[in-house]
Amino acid sequence: MTAGNKPISVLVVDDERHGLAAIKDAILNTGVANICAQASSVAEAVEAAKETQPDCLVLDYHLSDGNAMDIVTALHLEDRTIIISADDSKKETVARLNIPFIQKPANCHELKSLFLSLNQSKPKRITP
Repeated sequence: MTAGNKPISVLVVDDERHGLAAIKDAILNTGVANICAQASSVAEAVEAAKETQPDCLVLDYHLSDGNAMDIVTALHLEDRTIIISADDSKKETVARLNIPFIQKPANCHELKSLFLSLNQSKPKRITP
């Protein structure tokens, strides 16, 4: 758990059913995070983030209506985002913005470490 014994709330985004299930399992197995919402597109993710105000975003890079960077740009949450992808070629693009990148399949130990480090600063409110 995080400081104050409150789990980190996570919005998870993946447009593939099996990918979403695997990421959700990894998040829940960290022992420090709960999923507050899930989405399968850029549009759904932006709306869900505004609605649920998550502590952290876990985004698959490639989505049917764009990519994870579209969500990051729309919400300005680089400091609270983790990007997961099977496409290793996106690692450098993401690294230039100081956004953590995890190669699929997601590992709960790596996610836990990132959740705890990202949650050190007080989250800003996502504005509609």
